[in-house]
Amino acid sequence: MPRRQAHRDFRLSALEEDILTLLVGRDLCAHEIIQLLADAGDGHAGVVQSTPYSVLPRMQEKGFVHSRWSQAGEPTPGGSRRRYYRLTDEGLRTLQERRRFRTRLDALSTSPEILIRRTALNRCLSVL
Repeated sequence: MPRRQAHRDFRLSALEEDILTLLVGRDLCAHEIIQLLADAGDGHAGVVQSTPYSVLPRMQEKGFVHSRWSQAGEPTPGGSRRRYYRLTDEGLRTLQERRRFRTRLDALSTSPEILIRRTALNRCLSVL
């Protein structure tokens, strides 16, 4: 794969990275993805309900996910057919690269805990 193509594929939005993470080891429909994102956000990081519906087809075009329609007789909420998404090998590779990048980036940065302690110490020193 040419260097330019590999670099482009490595770029993920935060939502794409979150969706790839949720798809590791399981197939999910967009509704389930939205629910899991809401659960993970604990009410703090909301995702607009329609956003995954527009992001998932683009992720499929990039080769990160594969989709399939639910089969007749497959249990689905409300009985309607659902499109289920599965992580592809390319999606998994990209997610792994992204996680390695994040680990290297974290090693190069100052942790928030240190910044909080430093700020508290500076406040104490400024009072003296």
